[in-house]
Amino acid sequence: MLKNSVCSFHLSILSLAQPKCVKLKPLETSGNYWRLQVKCTIRLPETIHAESSLKELFIFSVVLFVASGIREQEIKLDFFFAHAVTSVHAIYTILPYLTAIQAELLLRAHFAETLMYYVGRGRPSLQLDLLANYISPQAIEDSENPWLNVIHLALKAEESHCIKAVRAIATAQIAYGNPSSFGNDILLKAAQVTVDIGGKSSVPNVAWNFAGIGFKETWENPQNDLRW
Repeated sequence: MLKNSVCSFHLSILSLAQPKCVKLKPLETSGNYWRLQVKCTIRLPETIHAESSLKELFIFSVVLFVASGIREQEIKLDFFFAHAVTSVHAIYTILPYLTAIQAELLLRAHFAETLMYYVGRGRPSLQLDLLANYISPQAIEDSENPWLNVIHLALKAEESHCIKAVRAIATAQIAYGNPSSFGNDILLKAAQVTVDIGGKSSVPNVAWNFAGIGFKETWENPQNDLRW
């Protein structure tokens, strides 16, 4: 059964299962902004397998992007998490041309950067049950291939990040199929959420959230969506 909580992903690229220490210390405040001191020591595996690590990183980025923004009352998709998805798609594209050392450094760097943004966006919980049970209002019933409708909607979207995010999620579906850890159609559900929310407006501040979806103030005040 999927849990409505922050998930622990075991990644061969960069295991966070046993961090030595993670400390968040507010240094100073200025209005609504906090500067945080983050200290994290993580045990790293000596070597990684680039292809399997990329698969884990790709699925992780998609799930983080969509499941972090779903709540029972509303959905908000984080603009910066969207870039975790589009950038891991870029890694997928160039990985065959990299040396083993280059691939390892790039995969490690991407995960570390994504982790940094996760902390900076308020460490939102991942609502996997809500994602797995999501029903798109734009879905076509009894469609033989619901991905065709998703791609059609993405191509009609006026906000370019929506198109790029859906392309990346579709690539993950083609390359890796349905991840067994999350149940069937989790990538399709993620793409449907993306076109339903990210494709609703050509204005970035309407299509995406910039305020940090892990902070309760973001959900209490709609105006927080407009903050850069």
